[in-house]
Amino acid sequence: MKAQILPMERSASVKVPRPSRGRSSQKSAAGGHSRRQQIFDHAIVLMKEKGFVGTSVQDLADGLEFSKANFYYHIKSKEEMLYRISFETLNMKFEKLKTILNTTDPHPVRMRAVIDCFVHLLVDHTAVISVYFEEKRHLSPAHFKQVAKVERQILDALKDFYREGTELGYFKPLDPAVTMLGILGMCFWLSKWYRPKGRLTADVISAQLQALVNEGCLQPSAR
Repeated sequence: MKAQILPMERSASVKVPRPSRGRSSQKSAAGGHSRRQQIFDHAIVLMKEKGFVGTSVQDLADGLEFSKANFYYHIKSKEEMLYRISFETLNMKFEKLKTILNTTDPHPVRMRAVIDCFVHLLVDHTAVISVYFEEKRHLSPAHFKQVAKVERQILDALKDFYREGTELGYFKPLDPAVTMLGILGMCFWLSKWYRPKGRLTADVISAQLQALVNEGCLQPSAR
């Protein structure tokens, strides 16, 4: 599964005529989005292999067989591209998380669903998640602030969930921040060691991590 990236703004140095309305303009817009997605997909592969600093715009252009000018037509800068990858990765996680937490399932069921969600997210988007964690330090201060804000929203939602589950008697009275950061770290570490052709499937990994959390976090009566 490929991560869907938000459309990029065109570079201010490139003057593009206003498209006429109708089928041709719709095709043009679709083609532009497709080309941008190709750039992002290729960039993720290169940055996972060579890092953000080691990946040049020329590398990206050569890999897709177009000019640097064509690259800058679709994307303002390499840093902007990293920001879009990072921001959309976080939003993808946050939207999936909110869907789970907003259900009326008992807290233990939702906790297991959260773990399963993040395991499969890591498995399906290993390269994207790896690039995000390894390269986000290269974001500009303004862009880093934006992704940090979404990170806090994700953690706050999980802390509130754990705190509520504790008050209802489902979870052990552990510190919500430490507990949820530990669970997230356990899931995200998959980006370091998971191999698609390895001996363990995503479902098996998810089940084993759920078992660990059941023993560590759930009250005996909630298991």
